[in-house]
Amino acid sequence: MSKNCILITHLPIIFLMTFCLAAQAQNIKFDDLNIRAYRYPLKPLDKSVKTYSVSLQDLNANLSNDMRDTLMRSMVLPGYEKVKAGGDVQLELVISPLTITAKEVKDQPVEQKDAPTLHQFWYEIRYVFPAKIRMASKAQTINESDIPGSFTTEYYPEDRSSQASLQRAYDNDFHFINGLKYKRVGELRSLLRGMLASQYGYGMVNEMIEIAHIAKDKKEEYADLNKAMSILHEAFMYASNKKEYLDDFFRSKINEAIVIYEKELLESSDDKKARIDPFVTGMIYYNLSLAYYGLQEFDKAVDIHAKIKAAGRSDGSVYNHVLRSIDDKRARLAANGLLIGQSANAEVIRPAEPSPAKEEATSKDYVIGLQNDTLFVQFVMPSKEVMPLGDSLWLQDQVFVIKGSDNIQLRPGEIQGYSYGGNYRESTTYLEDMKTQPWTYTKKFCKRTLSGAISMFRCYKSVPSFRDPTRLVVDSRMWYKKDGEPQTVGFLNFKKEVSKLVEDYPELSEKIKAGAYERDDFEKIVHEYNRWKKTKIE
Repeated sequence: MSKNCILITHLPIIFLMTFCLAAQAQNIKFDDLNIRAYRYPLKPLDKSVKTYSVSLQDLNANLSNDMRDTLMRSMVLPGYEKVKAGGDVQLELVISPLTITAKEVKDQPVEQKDAPTLHQFWYEIRYVFPAKIRMASKAQTINESDIPGSFTTEYYPEDRSSQASLQRAYDNDFHFINGLKYKRVGELRSLLRGMLASQYGYGMVNEMIEIAHIAKDKKEEYADLNKAMSILHEAFMYASNKKEYLDDFFRSKINEAIVIYEKELLESSDDKKARIDPFVTGMIYYNLSLAYYGLQEFDKAVDIHAKIKAAGRSDGSVYNHVLRSIDDKRARLAANGLLIGQSANAEVIRPAEPSPAKEEATSKDYVIGLQNDTLFVQFVMPSKEVMPLGDSLWLQDQVFVIKGSDNIQLRPGEIQGYSYGGNYRESTTYLEDMKTQPWTYTKKFCKRTLSGAISMFRCYKSVPSFRDPTRLVVDSRMWYKKDGEPQTVGFLNFKKEVSKLVEDYPELSEKIKAGAYERDDFEKIVHEYNRWKKTKIE
């Protein structure tokens, strides 16, 4: 099933990301193939371990019975038998009290004509809800991991007109703290289940394979490429739900597709008008990398992937996800002694909980503090299991950096922004919902897509899938900012509102009024305006 937006899923914890592809002459799209793949653990237990038991220690956290039951059910080791007590391995979850560490008054003043300024107060609240998971065997602790427990939230009462009414509402809100507990217990449930399964469990998990192909090939110029895509599809479907799938049939199908792709590469050209132009060349290299990933020839898959060139901004993001799959599977096979004749050191091994990353900090990885101080840092990125809906959402709410031997958690408002992997995310407060009373404001790290007199940002949220409302996907919304708060890129009267936005550039403003641009051209308009504004400043 192909579409303009790609959905990547990796279970048991759903890992979803959407990428909207840039329009290209060759119309490169992706076929979604959901298969069942056997997954080995990153930290296999001793072969003698057959059973496990679980317990929970409540250190005055005052958890309700349903919270305790939820957390107890989240401690699962796939592939092992669960017993009531005295298992070969014992899992113990330790929960500490939820404590408010800071409460800061915030205000959203609204100027009114011929009337006093209207104030809208709220609290920005920081709190901790620490937890740790212990694993023991034969009366010896074999692993103990602290689970990040520092959080920030906002408190918006119905009456926000004064600080006194704000404090009064807070003092009388007996459900607020319990609501925070329920929210974090729900998140901890998903994190624990995914982390334990990934680190120690065995079994089948869902894996989304994305096979690139040429869509709308009316003249059948790319019949061989699309035939190769169909062969890859057949091979991976054959491998689905099989622990051991590398047999003669699978290898013959994969090699049949490889022969076709390598033949097409003989026509590769840097000419953008060529049949096998840079975009198509990049697509072929991606599919070849995917083919060798299926064959578990990981070194070759990575070498071929490095040849992808001019893949395009959006396609490049999708193409790089096969690298994560390669690194993950290579690390798992190596940990279980199943990687033969290949490098056991994956370039990136994502830990199941934040811990020092393998990559060194680069000049692109930095944090900007509230005093405009720039600090080059090393970021810590958790595994897919810790990010239920992908890193686009995770990176909006918090990031972890290494300071000495500690992992430091940074949240929106604590820093101006940060750059990770070449993308800058800025701490942004924007109006999320005007239908609520009072209005709902959200603070996120939003990805900056354009800089200048008018900045543009992309923020993400999870929404039900249009095709299947029971599944969540990640959607994005564009925002812009000029001398004030971010505004959503949604105009009731496009010509009137956008021409006014850039009215200090008369020529551009008049072109917009005359209909030279459409709604989809807003980013182009901003880029042109910023370029003009820069020349005026210089």
